[in-house]
Amino acid sequence: MDEDTEALQRFWSQLTDRLEEGWPLLPALGAVADECGSPGVSAAARAVAEKVAAGLRLSDALATQPAFFGPGAVCIIRGGEYLGLLAGAARFVADASLGCPTCAAWRGDISNTQ
Repeated sequence: MDEDTEALQRFWSQLTDRLEEGWPLLPALGAVADECGSPGVSAAARAVAEKVAAGLRLSDALATQPAFFGPGAVCIIRGGEYLGLLAGAARFVADASLGCPTCAAWRGDISNTQ
């Protein structure tokens, strides 16, 4: 497994943990961006955090980084936002990314970032 795939798994797992602990979304994104362990994923996570800070929903912000956040992840997060179940949706994506770490639906097309 490559560095970016592992970093994306950490991103989703750590974001989920923080949301489940009650962290507000923006501080959780900032902390995870600093800790995910890959320069590319960290930069994408920071860009997502900036978009959220500017008023975008998380799903819309994730969609601006398709090289790292695939359509499956974006759709699940969007559903969680609308249902008020963001932490549960993030947990689903985290678990799915572990079950299928190479699925582009979850991780985006990181092969285009090299």
